[in-house]
Formats: sequence, structure tokens, C-alpha cells
Amino acid sequence: MVGSFWWRFVLKLLPTVKQVAICKAGRGYTTLFWIDKWLDQPLLLNFCELYCFINNKEASLQRVHALLEIEHLLRRPQSQEAFHQFSIFQTSLVDRPLPNVEDQWI
Repeated sequence: MVGSFWWRFVLKLLPTVKQVAICKAGRGYTTLFWIDKWLDQPLLLNFCELYCFINNKEASLQRVHALLEIEHLLRRPQSQEAFHQFSIFQTSLVDRPLPNVEDQWI
């Protein structure tokens, strides 16, 4: 493959770039819901106990937003702390609308 060596090299830098990049979330197709910094800090830092019970830790913002029942994000059983964090998570993030624009990375 032509260019595959260079592309692999560029992709190795992606985690480093994402550590300092901030996403202005739009439709959420390029934003990882738990890992990327699209709010003040990555959600896995705000909901670390809940994050332990997540089924798809690399789900996009769009995919999580499209879920009909947010409970499908989680494996069971949950700890009491994870349940408490889930309650906070539901009230603060679930009904947040996504703008109909592309994600912007800064």
C-alpha cells in the first residue's frame, strides 16, 4: 500500500493530539463520548466509577445520544457509587441536544 507507513505514523500521534485538543461537539460523529474533551474535561474523569461499568468505552457522542434507553450503556451489577453517578449523569447530559453541524477540533 502506498502511504500506509506514513498513515500509521500519523495515527500513532492521535492520542497525544487528543490530550491537548478540545472538541466543539456538533453531530458527535468524531467525538468519543467518554474519552474526548468535549466538555470541561473528559467524562471518564467526572464519572470514573460509572465508567467501569460502561459496555462500549469508545462510543461516539452521536451513538450515545441516539440510544433510546440510556441504561443500555451499562453492564450490571453496579456499585452504589456508580448508580449515584448514573443518576447525576442522566439529569445533566441525557437531554442535551446536539447541534446539526460538524464537530470542530481546536
